[in-house]
Amino acid sequence: MGHTRLEWLSVLLIVAPLTVVHALSLRPRAIPGPSQDQRVLGSQQSAGIHTQSTTLVDLLSADADFSLLLRLVQRARLVPTLNALNGSTFFAPTNDAIKRIQNQTARHPFKLDTPVDNIQAELRATLLYHLLNYTLNDTANANDQVEMHETMLIPSRKAGQGRPGSPGMGDGHDDQLDTRDQYEDDYGWLAGQGQKLFIAPSKTTDKPSPLLVGVSAQGAGGVTSGISRSATNGNLVPLDGVLDPPRNLSQQIVDHPDLAQFRALFGTDELNKRMNHTHLTLFAPSDKAWDALDEYEKRYLASGFAQDDLEKILQHHLSSSKQIGYYAKVKNETLLPTRSGASLALVVNNGVPEVNGSALVDYDILAQNGVMHIVDTLLLPPEDSFTLTPEKYLIALNATRFVALLRSAELSKHVQSSNASMTILAVRDDVLERWESGWDRTLPAQGTRALTEALQYHLVPGKWTSKDLADGMLLPTLLEPDSLDHAPQLITISVSQSESEPASLFSKPKPEKPTDLGFNTASVIASPVVVGNSIIYLISQMLEAPPNVIETAVSDLRLSTFVASVFAADLDKKLKKQPALTFLAPDNDAFRRLGLVMSYLLLPTSRRELVSTLSYHAVRELVYEEDFQPGSNEYMTLEGSGIYIGKNDTGALQIHGPTLSGFRVNGDTRDAHLLESNILTKTGVLHVTDHVVLPPTVSISIDKLMRGGKASTMAELLRLTNLTWVADGSPPPDEASAAMLRKKLNKAPFRRRSYTVLCPTDKAFTALNLTYYLGDIPALTELMKLHIIPSDPPSRSSIAEPRHGFPSGRLPLELADSAVYDTLLSEDDPKSSGRVALRRFAEDSWLVGVDGARGEQGRKDWARILSWGKATPVFATSDDASTGEHDASIQRSRMSFGGGVLLIDSVLLPYRPTFWHKFGWIIVVVILAIIGLTCVGLLAWKLWSSQRAEAYIVLENEED
Repeated sequence: MGHTRLEWLSVLLIVAPLTVVHALSLRPRAIPGPSQDQRVLGSQQSAGIHTQSTTLVDLLSADADFSLLLRLVQRARLVPTLNALNGSTFFAPTNDAIKRIQNQTARHPFKLDTPVDNIQAELRATLLYHLLNYTLNDTANANDQVEMHETMLIPSRKAGQGRPGSPGMGDGHDDQLDTRDQYEDDYGWLAGQGQKLFIAPSKTTDKPSPLLVGVSAQGAGGVTSGISRSATNGNLVPLDGVLDPPRNLSQQIVDHPDLAQFRALFGTDELNKRMNHTHLTLFAPSDKAWDALDEYEKRYLASGFAQDDLEKILQHHLSSSKQIGYYAKVKNETLLPTRSGASLALVVNNGVPEVNGSALVDYDILAQNGVMHIVDTLLLPPEDSFTLTPEKYLIALNATRFVALLRSAELSKHVQSSNASMTILAVRDDVLERWESGWDRTLPAQGTRALTEALQYHLVPGKWTSKDLADGMLLPTLLEPDSLDHAPQLITISVSQSESEPASLFSKPKPEKPTDLGFNTASVIASPVVVGNSIIYLISQMLEAPPNVIETAVSDLRLSTFVASVFAADLDKKLKKQPALTFLAPDNDAFRRLGLVMSYLLLPTSRRELVSTLSYHAVRELVYEEDFQPGSNEYMTLEGSGIYIGKNDTGALQIHGPTLSGFRVNGDTRDAHLLESNILTKTGVLHVTDHVVLPPTVSISIDKLMRGGKASTMAELLRLTNLTWVADGSPPPDEASAAMLRKKLNKAPFRRRSYTVLCPTDKAFTALNLTYYLGDIPALTELMKLHIIPSDPPSRSSIAEPRHGFPSGRLPLELADSAVYDTLLSEDDPKSSGRVALRRFAEDSWLVGVDGARGEQGRKDWARILSWGKATPVFATSDDASTGEHDASIQRSRMSFGGGVLLIDSVLLPYRPTFWHKFGWIIVVVILAIIGLTCVGLLAWKLWSSQRAEAYIVLENEED
């Protein structure tokens, strides 16, 4: 029945204008303004239907107060329609109401000065909105309730009101705007329903009580009606105002005062696209609903990067079902399927309208293409509840460029789930912009592996809160480069507690300042944000992966000698590319303590040994400080030999080379220790040590030390005196001498002696008359032997206790103030003055001189020690061993502790005392003894004489 009426009305709306056009074409055009001709025209046109009746048009024509309305009806060519209606209600604005429209500046279809066209779509729609297809009797709204009525306005494209579009997101649905929908063509924007109108009783006490027409669903506003007038085909209800048809849903959103945030989030242009669709029911979240979100959720939604989530929210608040969800039509419950696939239950709960348990704060806001309700909560099903992922929080934190970079590198999967456990080190857009404006700072190009690796270095597996972090900690990242053999690159944590200001006597203690947290060189600039199982730290700059070991060492002034040595050995290219390397880099003081050993290693002819020494400090695996275990553990080095590293009982790290019965094969008397650990590099990690550990493959002899000290003159003189066996570590060539030495050392028959050479520089020999000595080989031999100190292996206790004031562990013999040492000269002639003595005269400054010298030869009997060098221990061959026992004392007797060289600035001359120096003290003692005896004798004689004289004293008044 409803469809039959609708089809009949549709035919009538199409045919009636054509009839009017034909009639008007046969007579002059009507003159504006009310006239008898117009009233007659209405009567004549209606006579064909009801010859003896009074139609609605007749009522308009008969009352001058409706002349302007009749004029508009004629302009819209609706006279045949009004005459054809039966049992309708026409809300007729009076002339005063229409005149008020003329005074408005806004465009309105009731303005009489509007240019006349042949369609007048807006005017027709507005007039039809004043018509009900049934008679509203005087008992309407007798229950004092706001009632919803259906008008004869059926919004549609046919009415010239535009083709509805799709509520989809953005331009991706523009193709739908050009696609004809037969249902929309046939049934319009309200699924074939007429536009709704709310009518409420007036609050006045007038009888009969006037109606308020066009009120809101709550009864606000509206136009006051007059006394209804009856016609044959309906009722005419005067109005003191004009009823405007509801506008499009997007415009209703724009005009509603409680939807400011809704408008801001979606934008006017987007709302026009999304809401320009047919038969919509919108449950619009109010500002209060958005305010219920936390700060970061609101930031995210307003960021411009939340299209997907905004679409998700909108689709669940929007129904495009052909059953429009008017609350006024709800009896018990109405289920509305949303565009998200879920359903919303519109119910009446104790007179309160609700949807899914949430109250409607405003409802039945009519629109051209549907209806809108206002809710104070976001309507989302539990399974699709709006939760922020780390990526969304990053956007809310203004790290949108960082998010875009993650997406371009296909790393966003690590930040798009709250269930994933991840520590994210992010950079805000403004910080990234400032960082890029710095010197020589650019991000790698998008799509490159370099960009992917740079971003992987900002993602740390696991949720590491500030309480979990400690100063010096290392955290693995997602970056697993080839340079580390696909082991994770680490980040160094720095934690420092800001000092609180002290409280005065008159003030309260101030709270403790927060902890300063940093990752590598970047500081944390905001409080961390926890998102599910992940946590976000905003940092002050982009993190850069560590550079290679050479670049790392160059930036550390403590390692300048190490860097110079690497370049001298031409190892820089190899070390830059060697993957998964742990480098034990000695500092400058460690190299300085090598003395002449370092001078020798830097010689061009010693490059192979320098390479071996440096390579011995490179471990072929990644070992961070916490990875070292207690005890002594062997690690293979780049040199090929093993180095021993472990922790002692106190947890301190000790580094040394191979040992034999507790003694270090390279002759070191101390272990290396860490000065700084866990300095990250591109290829591994670098630890700074305080000692250079010589590999077992590098042997340092006295000859090499003299070459390092550029003491070629001393080396040549040793050759001339057949003492080269001292320099190269060979046993003495004279078997008799060897037998004599063994006899003297009968407690250790297999002991190998070592020698320390007091080596004058070449410049020192320029002050010596070498011509004389070269002509007197015995004198030259005596001179050389004075500069050679035999040294026996010290006890283990003595080598474990380095002295203060000199580089421990690298001296060829123990330096002690006033210490006296025998030389080969004193061993040949014990009665000679061939021993040397040491004297410390300043910090790390020592003098050596001939013991017993009286100084008549001036400076020639002492010299300053300029440098030093220790030779590698020499072990006895298997032929020398008798029992093969490995007792420590036997092993000590089978090895020479190497000796070494003390470089001095002057040549020491043998001291030969004069006769006076030999016997002068005896003469002085004898003379002093004689003088003493003489004095004693004189004193004794004087005393005796005095006593004798006293025996003959004559007493006074006595006789003789």
